Amino acid sequence: MVSPGDVVTFTITVTNQGLINADNIDLADYYNPAQLTPADPDWVADGAGRISLINPLGPLAVGASTSVDVTFTVAAALPANTIIVNWAEISAATDDNGNPQVDVDSNRIMSMMTSSGR
Repeated sequence: MVSPGDVVTFTITVTNQGLINADNIDLADYYNPAQLTPADPDWVADGAGRISLINPLGPLAVGASTSVDVTFTVAAALPANTIIVNWAEISAATDDNGNPQVDVDSNRIMSMMTSSGR
C-alpha cells in the first residue's frame, strides 16, 4: 500500500519481439492526474494524464529487453483503498536505418497499487 505524498516508481520493461533490431523507441506513460503527479526528470508531460520518455531507448536487438523507471508522487487527497492504475506503451520506434516502424504487437502494460489513505 502507498500513502498520500509517497514517491512511487514503476519499472517498464520493453522487449523486442520483432524480426529486426529496434531503435529510437519512444515510450508513453498514462496515469490519472487525480491520483499521481509526475516526479521524474527523464519524462515530460505531453497531455493530460500522459508523459513521454525524453530520451528514446535503443538500439534493442531482436529478443532483447531493457527497462526504464518512471517516478510519481501519490496525490495528497487520495481516499483509502483507491486503486491506482498506471500503464505504458511504445508510441514510436525505428529500425537500424532510422526508418519508422509500426508496433503491431505492442500491449499496453498496466500496473496497479492500492492507497492506504493516510
